[in-house]
Amino acid sequence: MATNANKDGETPESKKQTFYQFISERMSHADFNTLHEKLGFTKRKTTTYLYYPDKIDFSLLKKLSLILEEDLTKVIHEFQIGAAVYSHKKYQELTSILIPKGE
Repeated sequence: MATNANKDGETPESKKQTFYQFISERMSHADFNTLHEKLGFTKRKTTTYLYYPDKIDFSLLKKLSLILEEDLTKVIHEFQIGAAVYSHKKYQELTSILIPKGE
């Protein structure tokens, strides 16, 4: 049976970046370690949100954007941010407002 693994045994899926990695790469180590305080959460809750970005609502995404000084609406679809928080219809409605068509 053929697989899509490369010579190192990695599949395209195994190279996919997590939201946790995405955020940690954009912050200094010291800032990342205090991110939970800036968000007003425990370390555990912050880690859970970063590993499961589908549980992040758009108000938390806005806070993260302000902390990082970067527009995170560009990665909503890539990481499925908010997908578990909103109904499919509401998610489509909100993302169409946040991300204008053509971007």
